[in-house]
Amino acid sequence: MTKTGHLAKVLASDASLVREEREAQGADGGRLRTHRVPMICSCGAVWSDPTMNVLQICSVICSFVSLLLFLISLCSNYWVVNSTVHAGLWRYCVLNACSLFGMKLGAAGHAVRAFMLLGMIAGAVSFFGLCSSFFKSKVSSMSLIKTSANASILAALCVMIAMAIFTGASSAPGFVYGWSFIFGWASFPLFLITGVVTNLSRSRS
Repeated sequence: MTKTGHLAKVLASDASLVREEREAQGADGGRLRTHRVPMICSCGAVWSDPTMNVLQICSVICSFVSLLLFLISLCSNYWVVNSTVHAGLWRYCVLNACSLFGMKLGAAGHAVRAFMLLGMIAGAVSFFGLCSSFFKSKVSSMSLIKTSANASILAALCVMIAMAIFTGASSAPGFVYGWSFIFGWASFPLFLITGVVTNLSRSRS
């Protein structure tokens, strides 16, 4: 049966339902009984809950912003600054002449790097999973929305640990925290919010 034929059949069924309601109205003394009829598109598919769609869109936006702030923080060189030097996780710059740290970091520095990289992977999984969930709800038996929510919460946990380690290990006289450090901390609550909103959208699906 073609889509046009299917739509005509559904509309005919709805018209029959209206006639039955009018007859029932007369039989019941003017009281109109109502039934909830699902909204249909031209292919006969039932529309999804608009609230769930709004939550999914909010999740994607929040995930994008948190991942963007995180990546800027990870790649930039303004975690700590003073009048002549600014440094990040990978490079330090003296009067704008920059050099790589390489492996010249202590255990705390390597731990910060490791947790930040794990957070980057988890945040990317969350973002791309949320984008894909608009087109496909599952991959095999794995729910994309559930996976994205868990990945976002994992990213928040990794960021929190990394930032806490850096905060405790980087206190040096004459240095202050720069905007890269602030962006890193800002991504932490945003990843958490993404996970919470994504879980809410999953509960409504």
